Amino acid sequence: MARVSPAMGAKCVLWVNRGGFLRADAIASAWRNTCRTAPAALQELTRNSFDAVVLQFPLPGWTAAALVREVRRLAPGVLVAIRDPENCLSRTVEWAQTGADRVLYGGAD
Repeated sequence: MARVSPAMGAKCVLWVNRGGFLRADAIASAWRNTCRTAPAALQELTRNSFDAVVLQFPLPGWTAAALVREVRRLAPGVLVAIRDPENCLSRTVEWAQTGADRVLYGGAD
């Protein structure tokens, strides 16, 4: 099945979290946002293209390294960001070594 690409101009962001939803006031309106649980997000990556994937930890049953590997396998060129309210410097280094492009700071939504 061919991947569906986004409309021109809109940045497509796949948010991965435990609830599969985002608060409306927590996202940029200029983006085309899709929010899924981890298993559903991996399926979504087989069908659609995204400009970025944001992994919002903690995610039950997943380590950052394992989920980053799966995202990279399914969408090798996508920007991968990790957001974890319990982040510390040692985790940031670990996540960078697993292939994450960015680490975002701030509380969970």
